Amino acid sequence: MNHKYLNMDTKRMLSIVLLVIGILLIGFGVNSMNSTGSEIAEIFGQEDTSGMFSVGVGALLAIVGVVLLVGKKR
Repeated sequence: MNHKYLNMDTKRMLSIVLLVIGILLIGFGVNSMNSTGSEIAEIFGQEDTSGMFSVGVGALLAIVGVVLLVGKKR
């Protein structure tokens, strides 16, 4: 068996895992940005960037997962 390329089942599983983790990170980030603590911090001029970071990383992982999932099969 040639281990140079991922097996299609492994690739599909990896893409689904990346997609699910990405969606969860987006949800966590949006929830964090809308939290009471984040709103109070904004009142005092402090920005909470952890929510935006989570949304960005989650979106990136979700996009990679979708591309791997629907990408051209070799």
